[in-house]
Amino acid sequence: MQRSRLVLVAAGLAGAVALWFAFAPGAAPGTVYSFAEVAEGPIVSAVSTSGTVQPAASVIVGSQLSGQISEVLVDFNSVVREGDVLARLDPKTYEARVRQNQALLAVTRARVTEAEAQVRRAEVELADARRDYRRREALRKGGNLSERDYDIAQARLDTADVGLDLARAQLLNARAAVLQQEATLNQAEIDLERTYIRAPITGVVIKREVEPGQTVAASLQAPTLFELVTNLTEMEVQARVDEADIGRVAVGQTARFSVDAFPGRTFQGTVTQIQKSPKEVQNVITYTVLVSAPNPDERLLPGLTAKLDIVVGEKERAVRIPAQALRFRPRAEDGAAARPAGASVGGPSGGATGGAMGRLAETDPQAATVWTLGDSGQPQPVRVRLGLGNADWAEVLEGALKPGDRVIVRADRQGADQRPAGLRF
Repeated sequence: MQRSRLVLVAAGLAGAVALWFAFAPGAAPGTVYSFAEVAEGPIVSAVSTSGTVQPAASVIVGSQLSGQISEVLVDFNSVVREGDVLARLDPKTYEARVRQNQALLAVTRARVTEAEAQVRRAEVELADARRDYRRREALRKGGNLSERDYDIAQARLDTADVGLDLARAQLLNARAAVLQQEATLNQAEIDLERTYIRAPITGVVIKREVEPGQTVAASLQAPTLFELVTNLTEMEVQARVDEADIGRVAVGQTARFSVDAFPGRTFQGTVTQIQKSPKEVQNVITYTVLVSAPNPDERLLPGLTAKLDIVVGEKERAVRIPAQALRFRPRAEDGAAARPAGASVGGPSGGATGGAMGRLAETDPQAATVWTLGDSGQPQPVRVRLGLGNADWAEVLEGALKPGDRVIVRADRQGADQRPAGLRF
């Protein structure tokens, strides 16, 4: 009897519990909610992208002349000073050209001497013709000279005058030819000097693309022989930022990045330039953003791929909710309480809140709705205005939420053969 009585009592209690779960207000049978707590903490909003690590200043060294490389004096990672010889072109052709122009210059200078002699000769002839003309003019006035002889003396004087002008013009031409030949010789000497490929800056050789015996052709553009960087302690990251995010990026913002070569290490830089030239790749518009990155230990190497987070906003202490709560939407069968349009927003406890914080406009781009569990056990909407945000957290600027409140982040449906597990925290 005692045992039968205990069995009946246990059966009655089980039936009461079943009836309570069947008719208790709140969540729909079989719905289990997961919650997250509103808390205070740091939050960082950033634009994520990728880029390439490059030296802050680099110079491509080429050759202005064509020819065969006779020697290469530097190698990768060589430290050079401005003016140091990096390589040498075979100078024989250019030395011969210098000697040829030196000979031509000597010829033109000799022609100047010849032209000067011609000027002096023309001056003597003019003086003689002038004296003869004066004598004949005196004889003509005394009636002792015929008109023909007088005309001959006049013509001889005019011819000598023209001859002097011609000799002087030839002298000027000879002197101009000397200047022209001096310029040609100077150009040949410059070309001979250019057979020495010199370092334009003080720095480090990071690229060498030439070997002794290789022929260099500089017909259309200077071929690349070396690449030099001033130093590797100052690097920059050339990042590509999508057009949807470029409006949030500004010069002076902090950027944090990592490279696969040093896992677990975070480097820091500063946005120094936003290039306004867009680039389109597969209908995606991006802009180049330059981020300066100090590299005192020279661990960062040119060409490394960097994963960047450009910090557009940061707070050390903010009221924040998980981003997952913003994506949660209850199903109709969960018994969610609908809020009439324009009505006050229900708070975490299910009560109404008035004022601007409780009447956030639906059209506000910073406004969002999160859900809490009201006193009735049903999901209740809470309208909030958001501030900074990232993939994990969102800052709450306004709304009926405070640290310690709980928001729903997920709702799970149990199988029909399972007993409701209640609320999960």
